[in-house]
Amino acid sequence: MGALISGTAAYVIYRREQLVLAEERFDPTKRKPRLVILGTGWGAATMVKDLNLENYEVAIVSPRNYFLFTPLLPSTTVGTIDFRSIVENIRSYLRRHRSNAAMYYEASCTDIDHVNKKVHCKDESDVRSAVSTFELEYDYLVIAVGAFNNTFGTPGVRENTFFLKDINDSICIRRKIMDCFETANLPHVSPEEKQKLLHFVIVGGGPTGVEFAGELQDFIKEDLVRHFPNLCRYANVTLIQSADHILNTYAAAISAYAEKNFQKEEIELITNARVTDVRAGEMTVTLKKTKEEKVIPFGCCIWSTGIAPNTVVKRFCESMPNIQKNRKGVTTDHFMRVLGAEGVYAIGDCATVEQRALKNKFVDLFAQADADGDGSLTQAEFAELIRVVTPEYPQLKEYAYKVGKLFAEADINKDGELSIKEFEQLLEYADKKMTDLPATAQVASQQGKYLAKSFNDMVTGQPIYPFDYKHKGSLAYVGGNTAVAEIGNQVLGGLATWYLWRSVYLSQQHSLRCKLSIAWDWTKTIIFGRDTSRF
Repeated sequence: MGALISGTAAYVIYRREQLVLAEERFDPTKRKPRLVILGTGWGAATMVKDLNLENYEVAIVSPRNYFLFTPLLPSTTVGTIDFRSIVENIRSYLRRHRSNAAMYYEASCTDIDHVNKKVHCKDESDVRSAVSTFELEYDYLVIAVGAFNNTFGTPGVRENTFFLKDINDSICIRRKIMDCFETANLPHVSPEEKQKLLHFVIVGGGPTGVEFAGELQDFIKEDLVRHFPNLCRYANVTLIQSADHILNTYAAAISAYAEKNFQKEEIELITNARVTDVRAGEMTVTLKKTKEEKVIPFGCCIWSTGIAPNTVVKRFCESMPNIQKNRKGVTTDHFMRVLGAEGVYAIGDCATVEQRALKNKFVDLFAQADADGDGSLTQAEFAELIRVVTPEYPQLKEYAYKVGKLFAEADINKDGELSIKEFEQLLEYADKKMTDLPATAQVASQQGKYLAKSFNDMVTGQPIYPFDYKHKGSLAYVGGNTAVAEIGNQVLGGLATWYLWRSVYLSQQHSLRCKLSIAWDWTKTIIFGRDTSRF
């Protein structure tokens, strides 16, 4: 008993010391640089996890008090996974990673004053205080607020379709699916109306749209058919894609495999088509090749066609019209520093890294590479240039591993050297191959990790290098217990890849609670099926 009392007393003293230490960290007399982070998504969460909080006074601002594991969001729309299994309260997240020195404020950032280094915030909750706005000063600011869905100005999208970006979207979509089936089940509904109500249309053939289509078809064929045996013959899932193929950012073999599996799973695919207008219960689609217009009725439509800057990012960019000209989001350099705003950084979907064109500097680069000054480049001189300038021009990174082949292709007259004209044409080709980083969790996570290391190195005086994205592969679920994967040069598909897909996402969970919850949800789905309750 004495040992128990002593142990309890020691623990109480320890906890009291920890609270004192936490208060000391925020002691205003001990001035530390204030770092304000906007957002609780992949970039922000990963950064806070790896940041040494002893060196900064950290404040996190977001209207969403949780981290969301977005790759599994489509699974929550049909009940394969419960939505609470893929969310982690940000305070629990901070405490688990010993980041309890960071303060979190549930509010929306409404404006960024980069001149006076302030952010203006507003409490968006249902229960608000008398004064619902406040300001936070910062020494460093990290913008990681994500992005909105891009409607491309298509009329009627916001009023008549659903997006799939957050948990609330998932809940609304799930309710709508069950509404369509329950309404179609009423005795007075005609077969034509049943067919319309049970036509589910997805616009956008990226990973989110493809995975949702696969999950929905599984839900219909495996679960709803048992509850609505007379209705499922009317049900149809259609995916509309603007490009030639779905998953067009993946390898061609991946796209072909996914399309073949869609055909097998009876998911209708319309490619090379653009939605021009959306109305209540129907849309107009223009086929690009024939210019033919088709009217497609639907009971539920999900819009998943890319991203656009949210309100605060748009306003921030408009405050620097001569510098921030990219319509996709905040433009940064390769150190994630926002152009034109001192002390401001941006990561994730809201940011786009400035891509410097090689051709504009081809004369200087040629002179830099021409070590012996003979007016031509040998393969050794060219290889050394690639090695030296790749950090500044990331579009050359992929050529570092095949210098010999690239040199031979650029050497048009086959004299063993590159003239300045041949060198210019090579840089033109490299610029054309240059693309922006994709808006994925993988990119945001790596940027957050990079920025945390940069801020840690800033204090210790270590050199800070440009951000270098390393693609670790892509995964997508395509329905029927089948997934596709692109890992390095390997293209995989089938049941084994489905197990890989689940294993990878399970291993990436940020807490044991989420891992156990997801594993249990998958087990329940196999044993009992998905829940079809409408709530």
